[in-house]
Parts: sequence; structure tokens; C-alpha cells
Amino acid sequence: MDPTVIDRLQFDAQALMAEHRPAWRHQNKGIVYDVACPSGAIHRGTLTYTRWQRAPLPENANPSAAADRVAPRAGFYDYEAERDFDTAMEWHVNFADPYLFIGHNSPLFAQDEMQVAEHPALGALRDQFRARGKHPLTEEDGDPTPILIAGIERRCRVAIDR
Repeated sequence: MDPTVIDRLQFDAQALMAEHRPAWRHQNKGIVYDVACPSGAIHRGTLTYTRWQRAPLPENANPSAAADRVAPRAGFYDYEAERDFDTAMEWHVNFADPYLFIGHNSPLFAQDEMQVAEHPALGALRDQFRARGKHPLTEEDGDPTPILIAGIERRCRVAIDR
């Protein structure tokens, strides 16, 4: 059984950021935003939000067949673009919380919050859902439902080391 799309929405990045500009409650996040998105900044692209029905696991799997398509790397998740594959589309997983980007406007700075700091349109996307009285959940009735967001512009890179 192939997974099916539960929800598909598209947003113009410039309009989304104008209508739901993040109002940072944490000073450091506000500073990062001001550097990444100075006054008059142009936000490019179209964000595509899709939510998918959970697919069942296959009865059989062949991990050795998939090994040729995986490139292991030492270290931490860095969200850097893959330069070796010009035509590749990159995806970054996020298992932080069932509510997408829940801590983006808090003092926390873990995976979710770092993604929003570097890709501010993710926070605007969440605020857009909340303004409509919805919450972008990764679960429906207790079942995980994958959400994919494409077309997010990375505005900066936050270095968390010295």
C-alpha cells in the first residue's frame, strides 16, 4: 500500500513571512533573526507542506540492497547542503515533538529551535497554522503521520561551538 497525502498546502515565502513574521520572545533568537533577515529582506521560494498517511512496514526488507544508497558520516547533523550530488533533494528528519516547531519561540535551543533559527519560514509556517486555529501535528489519533516541508530557504548557519 502506497502512502497517500492527507494534506497539501503551498505558501509564497515572502507573503508567509510578511503575514506571520516571527515575534521573538527570546533575545538571542531575535538577534539571530535580525542578522538572517534584516529589514527589507526578500524571502524567496514556495514552501510546500504535505502530511502523509502512515504506511505499513513491508513484510520483507533487504538492508544490503539499500546499503549502496547510504553514505554514513561521522559527527553531528549539520544541515549543510550535499555538494557531491547536484540533482539530489535533501531531507532533514525531525523527531523532536509531535507538535512541529513547538519551542521555536522559547528559550530552548535544540534541534527544532535550531532549524527555525536557520530557516525562519518554519516558524512563520507554524504561526500560520496557529492563526487558523490548527496545530501542525505529526500524529493523528495517536498514529504517526509524516510531514514533509520543501522549499525552505536557509537564511543563516548558527555555530554552536566556540
